[in-house]
Amino acid sequence: LLNIKNNANMSIIVKKDLHNIIDSSKSFMEDLADSISSAIYSMLPIGASLIFFAALNQILISLGIINIICKFLQLNNYIKHITAFVMFFIEITGGLFDFKECINNTWDLINTISFFCGWAGISILIQIAGIYKKINVSLKYYIIGKIMHATIAFTIAACINILVN
Repeated sequence: LLNIKNNANMSIIVKKDLHNIIDSSKSFMEDLADSISSAIYSMLPIGASLIFFAALNQILISLGIINIICKFLQLNNYIKHITAFVMFFIEITGGLFDFKECINNTWDLINTISFFCGWAGISILIQIAGIYKKINVSLKYYIIGKIMHATIAFTIAACINILVN
């Protein structure tokens, strides 16, 4: 049925799996229950990662860890910006709201958000790491790609900014 180039064993496995799906003697309800169970096991790590990093952001803010670091480094005037940056770097959703309040210029906000949407945050990196671990692939190229994605997104937003203004 399917032929994957340069990997005969994978082709055989895919053919067997498709054959098992087509010739399955399970009822529709059993297949539905199996697919729901499979979806739960796939989505659980993603949800757990989002909750963990959202909680981590709140802990950093609640305990004032970012404020302490900023005061130690004598960056008191930039506490709000650094907090938003850290939140965005770790988990994109939390940082989005904070950056909106930090940056007054709309185009600077668009450029910054474009960069961080391209990066996607440590939370996404951890989720992808779990997937890559299962298929035995290095994260190095993914991280390089995300940095390139963020840089290209920022550059495109900045170019649009220049063209519009």
